[in-house]
Amino acid sequence: MNTRLRQPAVAGQFYPGRAETLAGEIDAYTHREPTAPKLAALGCIVPHAGYVYSGAVAGSVFAALELPRRFIILCPNHTGLGEPLSVMSEGAWATPLGEAAIDSALAARLRELLPSLQQSFEPLFLSETKAYGGLWQYFYFIGSRRG
Repeated sequence: MNTRLRQPAVAGQFYPGRAETLAGEIDAYTHREPTAPKLAALGCIVPHAGYVYSGAVAGSVFAALELPRRFIILCPNHTGLGEPLSVMSEGAWATPLGEAAIDSALAARLRELLPSLQQSFEPLFLSETKAYGGLWQYFYFIGSRRG
């Protein structure tokens, strides 16, 4: 059972806050011919600006990839607030489309391998008013391409 649930900080600002609208946009950004081959990749770089700016590019990348079972999403600390490197090791991220669970075992292993990686319930943000929402945008593309 997830005891920690990180609420979305910028739903309705950089991407739609309503599930139906968000799902429709993601479908449009990730539309691809069903016969198009998928690419296997160990990693990718995807933009994370508001969907009006980068949704088409991010959607094209995620639609073209064979998505693995687990992801490590790296995101910059645009504000400079909080720890330079941090990870939320337990719980889930709430989204308008449902929850994105954290792989606690993988997070623990990353902290073991990277001693400078700090445990934080709210990585990269100190409050909702100073929130950074780049991570959430990836969840929607990833979730929409899994079946």
